[in-house]
Amino acid sequence: IGRDEGVGIPKAELGAVFRPFFRAESGRAQAEGIGLGLSFALRIVEAHGGTLTLASDATHGTEAALRLPLRSGSARP
Repeated sequence: IGRDEGVGIPKAELGAVFRPFFRAESGRAQAEGIGLGLSFALRIVEAHGGTLTLASDATHGTEAALRLPLRSGSARP
């Protein structure tokens, strides 16, 4: 789990942030790139059987949770 203290993402836009080229209204002026990072990240995580979720407060930043399954026999001591 990771958390930033940025401008946050409004709840109405939270479900759309994984769409290619989408930018939340609150971060458009500050954002760099073309809006593909979260879209690519989600596809990679899902290809490995995991989940990537976001929770945000529109005024206090965003929290990201990445969960990947353990493969049998791959755990380290």
